[in-house]
Amino acid sequence: MKLTFSLLILFFSIQSFAQTPAFEFNKKLGIGVNMGNMFEAPTETEWGNPWKPEYFGIISQMGFKHVRIPIRWEPAARSSATPPYLITQTFFTRIKQVVDDALKNHLIAIINMHHHDALIADVSGQKARFLSQWTQIAEYFKNYSDSLIFEVLNEPNSSITAEVWNTLFPEALQKIRLTNPKRYVMIGAAEWGGLGGLSKLVLPADPYIFPTIHYYNPFTFTHQGASWVGTEANNWLGTQWLNTEGERQTMQNDFAPLVAFSKKYNVPVHIGEFGAYEKADMPSRIRWTNYLARYFGELGFSYAYWEFSAGFGIYDPVTKTARQDLLDALVTDPMYPVSETILSPVYKDEFKLSTTDWQLYTQQTGNATKTMASDEVQIIINNGSAETWHVQLVKNNVKIEKDKMYLLSFKARSTAERTINAYIGKSISPYTGYSGGNSFTLGTEGKSFSFTFQMKEPTDLSSRIVFDLGKSTEDFFLDEVILNEVTVKINSGENTIAGTLKDKNGNIMRGTPMVLGKSLSQSVAYAENIENWKTIQNNGFNTIRVCWVDPYYKNRGINNWTVSEVLPHLDKVVANANTTGMNLIINFHNVGAQQEYDKTYQFALEKEFWTAVAPRYKDNDLVYYEPANEPTFTMTDYLKPAFKTSYLELYNIIRTAAPNRQVLLFSFNGITSEIVNVVENYKDQIDWKHTTVAYHMYNSTSSSAVKTLMAKYPVLCTEWFYNHKSKLPGNEFIKEVDGFKENAQTLENIGSGWVDWRDWDDITLNETIDTLITDARAKNYWWGKPVIGLKATGIVISDKKLNLISGKTKKLIAFPLPALAEDQKIIWTSEDAKIATVDANGLVTAVSSRSGTVEITAKTNDGGFTVTCQVTISASEAKVAYPDGNPAKIPGTINPTYYDLGGEGVGYHDQTKTNDGNGIRPEQGVDTEFRLPEGTIGGIATDEWLEYTVEVLQDGNYTFEILFATAGRLGKFHLEFDGMDKTGQQSVASTGSYSKFVAKKTTGIALSKGVQVMRIYFDYAEYNLGTISVTREIPSGIYQSESVNRVNIYPTPTRDKLFISGINQVRKYTIISMPGQILKHDQINDNQSIDLIFLANGQYIIRLEGDNFIQNEKLIKL
Repeated sequence: MKLTFSLLILFFSIQSFAQTPAFEFNKKLGIGVNMGNMFEAPTETEWGNPWKPEYFGIISQMGFKHVRIPIRWEPAARSSATPPYLITQTFFTRIKQVVDDALKNHLIAIINMHHHDALIADVSGQKARFLSQWTQIAEYFKNYSDSLIFEVLNEPNSSITAEVWNTLFPEALQKIRLTNPKRYVMIGAAEWGGLGGLSKLVLPADPYIFPTIHYYNPFTFTHQGASWVGTEANNWLGTQWLNTEGERQTMQNDFAPLVAFSKKYNVPVHIGEFGAYEKADMPSRIRWTNYLARYFGELGFSYAYWEFSAGFGIYDPVTKTARQDLLDALVTDPMYPVSETILSPVYKDEFKLSTTDWQLYTQQTGNATKTMASDEVQIIINNGSAETWHVQLVKNNVKIEKDKMYLLSFKARSTAERTINAYIGKSISPYTGYSGGNSFTLGTEGKSFSFTFQMKEPTDLSSRIVFDLGKSTEDFFLDEVILNEVTVKINSGENTIAGTLKDKNGNIMRGTPMVLGKSLSQSVAYAENIENWKTIQNNGFNTIRVCWVDPYYKNRGINNWTVSEVLPHLDKVVANANTTGMNLIINFHNVGAQQEYDKTYQFALEKEFWTAVAPRYKDNDLVYYEPANEPTFTMTDYLKPAFKTSYLELYNIIRTAAPNRQVLLFSFNGITSEIVNVVENYKDQIDWKHTTVAYHMYNSTSSSAVKTLMAKYPVLCTEWFYNHKSKLPGNEFIKEVDGFKENAQTLENIGSGWVDWRDWDDITLNETIDTLITDARAKNYWWGKPVIGLKATGIVISDKKLNLISGKTKKLIAFPLPALAEDQKIIWTSEDAKIATVDANGLVTAVSSRSGTVEITAKTNDGGFTVTCQVTISASEAKVAYPDGNPAKIPGTINPTYYDLGGEGVGYHDQTKTNDGNGIRPEQGVDTEFRLPEGTIGGIATDEWLEYTVEVLQDGNYTFEILFATAGRLGKFHLEFDGMDKTGQQSVASTGSYSKFVAKKTTGIALSKGVQVMRIYFDYAEYNLGTISVTREIPSGIYQSESVNRVNIYPTPTRDKLFISGINQVRKYTIISMPGQILKHDQINDNQSIDLIFLANGQYIIRLEGDNFIQNEKLIKL
């Protein structure tokens, strides 16, 4: 039987047949989308993107024809790891529900095996389980129509080599064919499912199979900022895809072998995954997606975009709206015109001379010779060895500059068809490939090839051009090499410059405000003093937003300047901009004027101001005009005919008087989805070459609307406020956007310019320097570059006081003032290294096992300026549930005074060291009281917290009813479980008395079964705390949840230690990088904590081994 099957494979691989039925079916497949981060997660909710019943209806209406549903069948809750390896009926029922819903919505469904870690790691040990599972899946779905497709395995890799895969797939196919003789089955390629493994793929003779390939090139573009790739992905941030002919040619070169494969073996092709991660700028994502989608269509491929609603997604599950421009680019838009480019030569060699400075290098058993003849470099390969880099032809000392785009073109041939790799990269270890790897298939006739890349690493004066020629004995002939710098013509064929507004020097605008107003004499003096401008500039900012606030005072009958009176002050501010070269935004600053004082939308004050100001600075290319600050708080006002007519009159007054000045229009008071509709409504009346959409980073937790606008229009955030201000009553409009504490991090992440905000009479830079720059440096989004010759004049430190538990660590951030000082070196010392140490990077470690205090000093290398942090060490105590070590049960009731043992920083955080109440546990620092018979907590201050070790008895959604009492202002709190915020900030309204307790009800809190740590964090506290009652919500028509793992790890994400909980004992653990490298392997006793100080920030897999179980968990290190 084995012999017969092998002969069939051989017969298929050398014959050509008439088109199989699969070709016609592939046309029906058309365009699809992946349901990523749903069922291939360890549990449906673990990766934060659960499937929802309405999704397939939405997808069908969007115009998709199929959905690919990645599924992880391996977890213990879904299948058995021991013979007969049964898949649970519960999980089968769940997948059936999903498949049925796809078919009901007229979508073809593809189901696969995805992230089967045990199989990937040990194919021989897991093969029986793998084949058994496919036997069961095939049997279960055998009566379904051909609108259900099987994909045997996602991205075979590691132990599943190409050779192994070429035998494993036929065996799985044989199991499927026992019950599904004519079902369509997809086969991926080994070596991670991409084009690299295609040449090694052997297809069984079966008319109902066809290949599926994944494509994510250029990887530095599609995966920029992707944390699971590694820290190097952050170096790629800002990489663009500009739709040039060179970029297109690179893709066409990539797909040439696949096109040839399809013709040779007479099979259609499905592209199973392609997509660009959200950290890439939206205009580039749109261009990249559009070109590939239309190109796949031209080739006759079916294709599925990765993915629907997570980090690559076309749909925002929070706002429940499509990312429309990305969706249009993918589904409906025709192929966009190619961008125009200008090529500037960097290097060229036509090999006309008898010598060349190209070098031939061989490694291992590689053996080759280099000669010059017939205007060619000829590489005669005697032994290609085992790897492509074992024979290399290299041109050294090539200058490649950061942020520039390059096109490498060459003409080459071979003695027979063969594949080579070409790239430009670092000439010394670690031999970073700046361009990524590029594979080319050569023939016997000379042919031109090319690839394009954008340099995101620091400028390299001695990089190298490399041709990897190993793993083949076919000779290589190089005729010509040309390296060009590529300049893409801005505004090519269009009037709109999308993305973020940049200044005349092409720099992203980052700024801070100044204020002019008759009643604000100190603020006016601050704005007119040139030294303040220089200080701001030397701390990394290039823009000032000057706000004339007298319109606000005029409306309210308060002393104010007229337009003519403010003009001399504006002149002084403009003169400061000219002197420093900083950008200046002039802003007419009222607050909601059209709601209260201009209800008929006349914009009379604004028109008076701009009639005078617009022509005054019309020729100054440092000046930008912002016509009206937040003209309305109601988005529908923008669409009212009276409002729109008058607002456009104001706009055209400025446009006519200053046709070359950039107008920052709208100044929206939030980033909700409605702003997109407003801009679309105005778009035909706007000169987009000289107009930018201004917005304020308020009233939404998602930047989705901004990114949608950035795909088509220029934008600028002209106002965002600091996170700590959100805790004050009335400031609920300040939100954490995209999960980042400070809005600046979000804005840097999406590539939008910005201006921060502070109160009108605030003439300090405390928040700008102490909060913003410290946060940016700590979290690696600091944009500043040291200025040569700028001397240090002071120093800043992130924490003046620090409390640490013995054995814990905390990194301090310190930097010289001004922040762009040339010498950035900081020298760290500890007053007493027996109490706490500090390393060269500011990492403080509490080494003493006893309580104590020590000073940590940071000193600038330039000037010797010092600053200290007082570190208080607390002796560590064991973290144990109070009072008897048994976790509180959920659902159930939790006594607030039963917070965990462990003391300050372990069981609780309190601003004072003493219990000033009359309740239990007087030795602790928490103020326990008896305002209720069971006990209460009083004296709560902002940023304090309490932790409770709890045991959740069942997966599900829970309702929390927490008793609060307050006579004060509106308070806030949130709940965390194992370090993850589960509720967001919740409000606590006044109850009229600090002894009158009223339940605050919070619903829909999703919890997983098991022991975990619940923290109640008091974001803004003017209240007392009573009993916490928790009930489980009973779902209607929802499938039974999966059970949890044998043990749990927490917290995750974590910073320095990882804890293990559960009744089972872990004996060994292994930490593995995402590419599969083992980083640490060690033994463990009594589920003790694991020290992760050595580990770099990023995502990892931790493998836990006990007496009778092996468990893999995702680990995130912060």
